[in-house]
Amino acid sequence: MQILPLPREKLVTDDGYMHPQWVNYFSHLHQSLGLTVNEDGHVIPSQPTTTINKIPLSKKGNLVYDSTTNTLKANINGAIHTVTTAP
Repeated sequence: MQILPLPREKLVTDDGYMHPQWVNYFSHLHQSLGLTVNEDGHVIPSQPTTTINKIPLSKKGNLVYDSTTNTLKANINGAIHTVTTAP
C-alpha cells in the first residue's frame, strides 16, 4: 500500500469547497485502505517460519504472523522478534 504525501494546499478553498488536491488525496487513501483493510480490521500477513527467516533485515518495521509457531513477529532494529502481550 502506498500513501500519497499530504497536500500543501489548504483543505478548504475560499469558496467553501474541498481543494482538488485534498479530494485526490482522500480518494487515493480510501482506495488504498479498502484494498488492505476489511471489516475485521487490518489483516497481518501470515507466513511460515522459513519464509520469515528470509526477510531482509534491512527492511525495518515488518510485521508478520508466523503460521508455523502461531506467533506475531516484528522486525525491530534489524532483528526479528516475537511480539508478546500481557494477559
